[in-house]
Amino acid sequence: MIKRIFSIRLVLSAVLISGLLCAVCFAARAETVAADAAGGVPAAGSVASNFTIENYAADVTVGADKVLAVTENITMRYKSDGVSVGMIRDIARLQDITFEVNGKIINKTYLYAVSDVNVLVNGKPEYFYTEYYGDSNDTLSVYIGKDGAYKNAAEDYTYTITYKYNLGKTGISGYEEFVLHVITGEWSTPIKRAEFSITMPGAFDKNALSVYGMPAETDDDNKVWVDGRTIRGIRTAADYAITARLILPTDYFGDYKLPMSAGQLVIYCALFGFAVVAA
Repeated sequence: MIKRIFSIRLVLSAVLISGLLCAVCFAARAETVAADAAGGVPAAGSVASNFTIENYAADVTVGADKVLAVTENITMRYKSDGVSVGMIRDIARLQDITFEVNGKIINKTYLYAVSDVNVLVNGKPEYFYTEYYGDSNDTLSVYIGKDGAYKNAAEDYTYTITYKYNLGKTGISGYEEFVLHVITGEWSTPIKRAEFSITMPGAFDKNALSVYGMPAETDDDNKVWVDGRTIRGIRTAADYAITARLILPTDYFGDYKLPMSAGQLVIYCALFGFAVVAA
């Protein structure tokens, strides 16, 4: 029998987040983008002191195949004109997650697939490009903004970033758990307000849900609740990441593939390259 060690708990603990909760499913580099002197594309220079995050809303729909449809609406306010042309959003693919199953600690590493990225700013299409970095292409960076298109300090800009994120099977015999770092905690400026929703594909036991990174005392502006198949939360002054963990029946998700490991990715690329040359 699987030991259910989690109940609905709201925990504010940097130690838990960096230790047991090392499942950082979405990471962000807190940088706005300065114009590239060479022209054409934004440079990766950090001018983080020029913006604040007024609101960060993450809406996640979880498919029966454990592929997430993610919509992030990040409202930013710039402090000075003529400095920033956009922002960089890093999406972490390589994840180290710690599980406890029947009293045993199990550490797993996953390489998640990210696809179908799109960006709007204030509801209109915005120039962006993506680039992988890291030893195993473990992070997908989304560079948003074009040289010369400076943002004004007089208005707010809402970046709507959508993408699909394939969590795949947990890969532990007789065990299934959904782990999601739904609000990132690596911004270099405070998030004034954060809200999230996670809609699961079927019913679940709310007593198997844990949410970390919320205040110990709740009120109308700082709370988590379950609405049918949807987990919802609101937090002001979100200085910490918010992570949801949900233990599920082993047959909760349907047919899906395991996330590709870093080693598998190298082998696959080598075999695919050989096949192309052979053809």
